[in-house]
Amino acid sequence: MNQLKTMLQLQDEINRKINHNWIELDRPWFRAVWLEAAEAVNDHCDWKWWKHGSDNREQIVLEVVDIAHFLWAQLIQDCGEIPQDEAVIGFARQMQGVLDSEQPMGIIEAFEALAHATLGSRSAELEAFARVMLAVGMSFDELYRSYVGKNILNRFRQDHGYKTGEYQKQWQGREDNEHLTELLLELDASRDSFSHDLYQGLASRYPK
Repeated sequence: MNQLKTMLQLQDEINRKINHNWIELDRPWFRAVWLEAAEAVNDHCDWKWWKHGSDNREQIVLEVVDIAHFLWAQLIQDCGEIPQDEAVIGFARQMQGVLDSEQPMGIIEAFEALAHATLGSRSAELEAFARVMLAVGMSFDELYRSYVGKNILNRFRQDHGYKTGEYQKQWQGREDNEHLTELLLELDASRDSFSHDLYQGLASRYPK
């Protein structure tokens, strides 16, 4: 529950950096969910029977993390605010129930089911998303670590002039994503200060 609560809080914070009244704007976050699902299949899954290929799990995981950003935004918007603890517990149990008790379907089929459910409800489909995680072999811990990493990097970029073009993406000859990957391996994601530690780690490496 704590991991989901943290992700929802971080999503609200990054959205408010861009638009303070983002919930009232009623953006179609659900649309980004199903389009990202389609992109994951088209770009990173072996669906083209007319040529040889293979699934690219590393890229698929990145797509799942992108979907999570849009899914959490849609969930908050559906609730009209960051859900209270009791609701978050229910949402977390809903997802964990899928991860613990269901058999995984194929990756492509799971993405298709997420897109289908999302198009039908135009809301946050948590169980369908959990089935994508199950198909990919992604635990809640892996989602949490990857999500927080991407979220904090996005916030760091915003804070250092990404919109105005002042942000430097190359640090010491390497992209910011590479520095993020190293920090994710070094830091303890179980600590309450994980997101803060990650931000400070990026700040310590960023060119002054």
